[in-house]
Amino acid sequence: MPNAPALLPIGPMARRLHVTVAWLRAEAEANRVPCLRAGQAFLFSPEAVEQALVERAKWDVDSPNGSIRSVSGDARQGIAACNCPDKETSDVGR
Repeated sequence: MPNAPALLPIGPMARRLHVTVAWLRAEAEANRVPCLRAGQAFLFSPEAVEQALVERAKWDVDSPNGSIRSVSGDARQGIAACNCPDKETSDVGR
């Protein structure tokens, strides 16, 4: 498939986000980040995961108490490090 998006295994995806493999696996198993599962393997679309984390961070910032509850510090750093179109949003929590 020439136009198929690149999928990353869990290790490279965790490194790209600057989070642990255990954190990313837990988020994937809880369906809090998009992924494809092939047996025991998890495959991730970097763009889909980064967008999901950015949207989650937006939701948490807009919460009634204004705190960031469900995005860990490591994930916020990963969001800030990604090539997100909206840099102001990706710096949330820094």
